[in-house]
Amino acid sequence: MVIEISPKPKYKKVPPLLITGVIICLLAAIVVGGGYLYLYLNIKKIDESIKEKNQQAVKISQDVLKKEAEIAPIKIKIEEFSRLVSAHGSPLGIFNFLEENSLPTIWFSGFSFDSGQRLVTLSGHADEFATLEQQIAVFKEQPEVVSLTVSNVLVDEEEEIDFVFNLIFNSSILIPQLDIEE
Repeated sequence: MVIEISPKPKYKKVPPLLITGVIICLLAAIVVGGGYLYLYLNIKKIDESIKEKNQQAVKISQDVLKKEAEIAPIKIKIEEFSRLVSAHGSPLGIFNFLEENSLPTIWFSGFSFDSGQRLVTLSGHADEFATLEQQIAVFKEQPEVVSLTVSNVLVDEEEEIDFVFNLIFNSSILIPQLDIEE
């Protein structure tokens, strides 16, 4: 009998299923590694962007605080002015009073107003003393009039009467200015 020696193969044959499994595992590892690297780089970019936006926000908030500090004194001045204007009275009520309470035969040729004392000085003209008396009575009946004095009563060449009224009004005669809304 003859013995035959067959050469032993150097490599074992690997089943194709095992090779396919290893290739799939390597591809999966490459995909997972690539995905991890992609996400890592994107997160790093987003973090940098967030830091940059935060720095911009801090700068903007500092600018806003500076502008608010500049505006604060102006706002205080506006509020003070608004308060002063709303507390200030207008003498327009005096003109309404004179229009409503003057007799048709009396006319006024001069007007002066002292707001501190609420004193109105009126120079006028009447056709006779009876009309002047009636006008004095009408003014004295009004609750707005605190005091009434008549002075410089003169009779001119045509026998008409020139006079001066000094009227002191209470504070209700002054019409308050409209409130300014903020």
